[in-house]
Amino acid sequence: MELGGQLAYSTPPARTEGQTLTTQLAYSTPPARPSTTTLTYEVKLAVNYGGVFHVNRTWVPNPIAVGKVGANRVFTINVTIWSPYGVVDIVELNISDVAKYLYNGSLYETYDPTNLFDPVACSLTTDGGWVYFTLDLKPSWAAGGSYDVWVYAEDTTHAYSNSSTYPSLFEVVNSTHLYDYAFNKTTYFPGDPARLTLNIAYNDTSVGAEGETVWVNGTQLTTNASGVAVYDFTAPSAAGTYTLNVTLAHGKTYFINFTVSEIILHLYTRTTANETIHLPSDLLVRIYNYTTSELLREYTGREAMDIYLNVTGVYLIRVYYHGILIAEVVHNQTELEQSLTLTPIKQVRDYLGRLRGLLSNATLSSYSYDNATRKLHVELAGSGVGRLIYIVNYTKPLLVLTNTTIVNEQRLDGEVVIDVEAPANVTIVDPRRLKVTVVNPLNTSYTATIEFLNGTVWEALTNATLYEVPAYVETQIRASFKGVEVKKITPLVDDLNITLVLPYTNFTDYKGLTRELVANMSISFEDLSGKFPYSRMRVLVSGTGSFRVRLYLPSLPSKLTVDSNTTVTWWLEGNWLTIEGTLHSTSEVNVTDLYRLRIEAYDRLGNLMPVPLSIFINDTKYVGSIVEDYLYPEDYVAKLPALASGFDFYSFFDGFNESVRHITVNDSDVLLRAWYRVPSSMAEVEFKLAGEELLSSLLRLLGVEAGEEVEAYVEGYLRDYYGSGIPGRRVTVNVTNVETGFTQSITTTTDVSGYFRAGPFTLARGKDYEVRVIYEGDDVYVESFYTFYTTVEALPPAPVEVVKVPTIYIVAAIVAAIVVIAVAVYAWRAAKHAVVEEVARRRRFVRRKR
Repeated sequence: MELGGQLAYSTPPARTEGQTLTTQLAYSTPPARPSTTTLTYEVKLAVNYGGVFHVNRTWVPNPIAVGKVGANRVFTINVTIWSPYGVVDIVELNISDVAKYLYNGSLYETYDPTNLFDPVACSLTTDGGWVYFTLDLKPSWAAGGSYDVWVYAEDTTHAYSNSSTYPSLFEVVNSTHLYDYAFNKTTYFPGDPARLTLNIAYNDTSVGAEGETVWVNGTQLTTNASGVAVYDFTAPSAAGTYTLNVTLAHGKTYFINFTVSEIILHLYTRTTANETIHLPSDLLVRIYNYTTSELLREYTGREAMDIYLNVTGVYLIRVYYHGILIAEVVHNQTELEQSLTLTPIKQVRDYLGRLRGLLSNATLSSYSYDNATRKLHVELAGSGVGRLIYIVNYTKPLLVLTNTTIVNEQRLDGEVVIDVEAPANVTIVDPRRLKVTVVNPLNTSYTATIEFLNGTVWEALTNATLYEVPAYVETQIRASFKGVEVKKITPLVDDLNITLVLPYTNFTDYKGLTRELVANMSISFEDLSGKFPYSRMRVLVSGTGSFRVRLYLPSLPSKLTVDSNTTVTWWLEGNWLTIEGTLHSTSEVNVTDLYRLRIEAYDRLGNLMPVPLSIFINDTKYVGSIVEDYLYPEDYVAKLPALASGFDFYSFFDGFNESVRHITVNDSDVLLRAWYRVPSSMAEVEFKLAGEELLSSLLRLLGVEAGEEVEAYVEGYLRDYYGSGIPGRRVTVNVTNVETGFTQSITTTTDVSGYFRAGPFTLARGKDYEVRVIYEGDDVYVESFYTFYTTVEALPPAPVEVVKVPTIYIVAAIVAAIVVIAVAVYAWRAAKHAVVEEVARRRRFVRRKR
């Protein structure tokens, strides 16, 4: 539904919470607002649309600028309300301290003591549950600044209400400025009717200020709806400059000048064929009293000028251009306004039919423009320095050629001014047509950077495109791509179609990556590795002079080598390999990727091999415990010695257990580490009789019977290459009767110092024995053997009869001897063991130091 926006000029219903306020519209007390409570959607009412009753949005749709409205100019406030029933009875707007109140379709102004905002119209429409309230207001000039707006809406029938505050919803601009003005004529003569049109706008905008009061020299005007005011007046009777005083009621005062002219002469400078040509620079016009030759005035201007004279009469007029006199005329001014045309400019037409002009203070014997070559040819006669001015109105500079000395040359915008020794033949060359084509004999598509040296600035060109560029006696043209440049130095006096060769290609290498190759000369290339593409490659460069080849390596090898049959320098910048040199015909450049192959040999104790090894990679011999070399990607055979100074090859660290292995060097360094078992040896091996045999010998000395067999032990040390004892290893001792071949075998284990003791062995007297000590080795140590021969002493002949000694004394002597011998043997063995332990400890310390 729609509620008419009527203005209730009669007395509205009483409003209990308000009071009667007198306003400019003389509104009386508005109706009372029913007592309501702000409700939400939870109220148990039947609703038509659903949703919560609320003020949804408030905005100003027609400002003069963002967030701004103009004083004395109607603007609109729109309020959108959501009502579940589509009903709103009351809408109240408080604009700061101004209140407007809509009640049942009637608009009331409940508070506006200073009459800041006049209501113009209002409306209330619905669309389903949406209610739209529109209020048109006209702020007075007294209103100004930013205004907050509080909106209240109410559905009295269903007891719904809601309100919302909009800080700084709009700003009223109540100041103005003179935006623009215009006179109806550029020059007034005495007594002419004149008109000044003023455009007054709100400050900081171009929107016209409606109803602004303007005073022009005391005359009051009012702007229309577009902010325009018109002031009509009559030009003064005397020539001169006059000022109009323009004052804005809500702005400042402006001073506008206009001129009442004297006698005017319209002066035109044209070609000899009376055609108008634009002059890029100013003319200098001097006005003389013809009778007295007094200089009256000077003017500057172009091909059309207005000259102001004091009185009618005869004048001498001289016209100068770039310092030379091009025209001199006696003029009789008989009217207030006259025209005078001068035709000193010699004309030619170019290949497009465009008009060009020539001026000179020397004699032009001949001049012509050649359409085929687009060149002007001029012959200057006479002597001394002559000035030639060529008017082309052309943006690009021209090239001047002459057979004499050019004293001065100015290449100006649209013209050329030269001072040259006459007589002279002068040729002025138009811009040339230039086309540069970059070709790639390797047939890979790419876009090169093409540039032309225009003076001191390089200008970009597009490949195979025709350009118009300034002419030069000599210039440079270059094409570049991926850091490689092809340059040509060439004259550019005539049109030029030039071809530059810049080879470029790309290809896939052994890593599956794309390599790029670019050069400034003709090149060809080939792969030197069948299995690993382009890990080794050859580039043939053909031509003469300095060359540059660049190769992009997306993944760098560990090392690169560059070889050539000519002298070259090369370096890496990131992933780009740059090669430079000088050649006279063909240069062969070989580029090889290299990766490090390193072989390290260790013993099984973790020590670097103490002896040098002879290691072969293919057929190349290397010596050392660590050998390395940089090799190109290929399949190789590495051969390590199976034995080296007693060290026995065990395996590689990765478990490969043969000393000869095949290796592929591809796209990374290769490290091989090999184990060698440590040599072992027997030391200090001794054959010793048992303690009972000593006692038997003593008994025999004392005349006591001894047996035919003895017991013996074998002891010694198992040591490694470094002299250190090998602990915890099983050692087998075989004792063999040489005569009978009977063998006794005992296995024992070394202690922490490598010491072992095997026995007892029961041996017959007077027999020869072979003693063999065996260590079979393991994954750390190499096996070792020790063999020696020994003879067990036979019994001596029976002793002679001796005096019988009481048995008790013999036993006592034997016991004492045994005790002494036992103590001595124990002390000797303890001392010997301590010495061995100390020696072993020192050797272990030395080995760790290594």
